[in-house]
Amino acid sequence: MDRHNYFRIAKLTEIALPFRGNAGSMAAISLAETSSSDDANAQVQGNSSSTMLMSQSTTTTDLSTVSNGDGNNSSQYDSKQIYDMEDKFELNYKRLRDDLKKINYEQVDKEEKLLIKQMADIEAQLQKHLPQTSAIDARSREVKTTFELTNAEFERARNAAKRARQAFEKIKKERYDRFNALYEHVSTCIDDIYKSLTNSQAAVACLTAEDAEEPYKG
Repeated sequence: MDRHNYFRIAKLTEIALPFRGNAGSMAAISLAETSSSDDANAQVQGNSSSTMLMSQSTTTTDLSTVSNGDGNNSSQYDSKQIYDMEDKFELNYKRLRDDLKKINYEQVDKEEKLLIKQMADIEAQLQKHLPQTSAIDARSREVKTTFELTNAEFERARNAAKRARQAFEKIKKERYDRFNALYEHVSTCIDDIYKSLTNSQAAVACLTAEDAEEPYKG
């Protein structure tokens, strides 16, 4: 029962346990409650760091996993099936410290308390190095506000440039159309005028625009 509850705690708290080959998996751990699951539930609701280290240290007591369950209260027959199933699973102790591999059952509690204290010390050190979230949030809001103001100013400038471009293109087209109308009229009449001036039908006069896009230049 203790094995099942320890593994149930590991699954509920998302502690990945190392299994040996195909002899078990986290998915195979049953969440079904057995007669001693009330104690397990109390442990899950306790300190998460303590739960993690307890699960790690109890791997030295030859724990095994069980098959999937539905989380409901199991009958005695179902509990027996779970316990029989978990006897077939094995944990891989390769990553466990050598000194922890040699301790006996009576030393587990002592090592557990030591590991819990070490974890608490590490967490305390990490907390000292964490930046103040309030300062980060304030800075983030400031940066966001600056970005929004800058972006709004950019959009206004872009729209103003677009309107100026459209106005310029409109005036440019009007200028081209007016010049081109005059140019076509002069181009049509200049040949006849030149022939009259030279009294020769062989004489030829024509106009050629140097710049087809902006013929009014020059």
